[in-house]
Amino acid sequence: MATLFDATLRLAGKLGEVVRSTATGGTTTTLVDAALSAPVDWYKGGSLWLLSGTYANKYREVSAFAAGATFTWITALAGAVVAGVKYAAAPKNVPLWALIQATNDAMNDAGGIGQTDDTLVVVAGQEEYSLPTGVSRVAQVWIATSLVAPFGWIPHYHWREIPGAKIRFDTGHEPGLVAYPIRINWNGPALALANDSDAIDGTFDPKRLLWESVLSALKMSYIREITDEKKQAKLIADAKDELSKCVPYSIAAWEMTPHLAGY
Repeated sequence: MATLFDATLRLAGKLGEVVRSTATGGTTTTLVDAALSAPVDWYKGGSLWLLSGTYANKYREVSAFAAGATFTWITALAGAVVAGVKYAAAPKNVPLWALIQATNDAMNDAGGIGQTDDTLVVVAGQEEYSLPTGVSRVAQVWIATSLVAPFGWIPHYHWREIPGAKIRFDTGHEPGLVAYPIRINWNGPALALANDSDAIDGTFDPKRLLWESVLSALKMSYIREITDEKKQAKLIADAKDELSKCVPYSIAAWEMTPHLAGY
């Protein structure tokens, strides 16, 4: 399964010049490549990906780039970078934070993804329940008929989502099985990714996500300001062309259950 490491590296390759080379040494917070020639600070604020060795699939934001081709970062690895490690690096016009944000924005722009939360439990006579943190756009409410898996879930049709991140059951239709779980099926954004090892949901085709991320990146004022206008125009045209060839995402979203009138 693709990870945020993979997605950011592919995106960087579209937005800027990515160099791939081999380390000649390093420490837990540096990588040295004696064969690399670039101006001082050329990669400061840029991105670095480790492609092989013990710490393969780790990325870092470059905090400094010194003469002698030494990349420095702040968050130390568990061990030192050694000679022979393959790596990729992008200059300061392709910062890691922007790559991560553009990838997340592209996934969120795709629409709500069906998610489930089972943390609420029935309280005797209670009509109104606060939704768990982050839950909104509720599509379905199910009530357990057993306290053990698979719980015997049955749908509930007498509830509404109300302002203040709550659901309210109609009077006379409150769940009656005290302490039994309540299942909330809701459509929310893709979970925000932040770490190099974070897996990208298989819903998102890698090629489509790449080009959607390119467009998301070009919406950022920071990227627009440091990217040549002709390059921006070409990237937009290329993205639209490639997206026209991609199959739309098959996003699994929950269908809204009907609200039945009381009786």
